[in-house]
Amino acid sequence: MNQAVQPHIPEGYMMDSQGRLVPADQVSEQDQLRDQLVNGLVPKALGLNQALKAFKDEALTDIDDLVTIAGERYGAKLGGKKGNVTLTSYDGQYKVVRSFREVIAFTEEIEAGKALIDNCLRRWSTNADPHLMAVVEQAFRTNTKGEIRTGKILDLMRLSIDDDEWKRSRMP
Repeated sequence: MNQAVQPHIPEGYMMDSQGRLVPADQVSEQDQLRDQLVNGLVPKALGLNQALKAFKDEALTDIDDLVTIAGERYGAKLGGKKGNVTLTSYDGQYKVVRSFREVIAFTEEIEAGKALIDNCLRRWSTNADPHLMAVVEQAFRTNTKGEIRTGKILDLMRLSIDDDEWKRSRMP
């Protein structure tokens, strides 16, 4: 995390969120208390963030080393560094899990693809059960973070349907 360089603020003033200097006696007591708390917590959080990053880097390196040693010991060629691994202490009291999540980002082209698929569905589902549209629309529903569920989209893209509009929707 990069920390922004703070400009010099003259004694008796506070800087607001627009960068304006405001006399401290014109800032409410609650705003001043909140400002003090936030400015006191952030440096601690930044320090913890750096410590966690250092721990994560060390832990991932150590796990990679352990996996490499196991592979060499058994003469096995192991996959890349993205494999999920669960390590348990001998007494079973502790467990460390290395888990990677592949993230695929879609661009605005996904909206064009969705429009084409919607057109296909309207054409194909004339006089069909309306539940058919609901099934495919489910694939484009977003999760709680507003992200499209990539697995469902990729499943649709794998379908080889002989329809020009469908083929255009599959995007390169």
